[in-house]
Amino acid sequence: MTGQDYGSLYITTGPICEEPYKTIGENKVVIPTHFYKTILIYNDSIKQGIGFVFPHEKLNGDIFDYAISIDSVEKITGLDFYYSLPNRKEKVVEKEIDFDYWLNN
Repeated sequence: MTGQDYGSLYITTGPICEEPYKTIGENKVVIPTHFYKTILIYNDSIKQGIGFVFPHEKLNGDIFDYAISIDSVEKITGLDFYYSLPNRKEKVVEKEIDFDYWLNN
């Protein structure tokens, strides 16, 4: 994405911890197996969303090899990221990825 003004840009990121949990240290801090990220551009003219799930390891390939819909990230994490959007708009922007948009902007 270039230096274009997108208005509001919403980003969420966090860990995914799958059982059986691996831990480190005497306090048994859980080591995430994956990390997620969602990106939402939502303004008067642009309504686009994309999600990613990255394994907690050295990555190979392109970032878009890890792209999934925001709905898919929500299913994996059990979180509802953009619940304050109007339902009709939320369903559309979270359901599909417009790769042409993300690859060309």
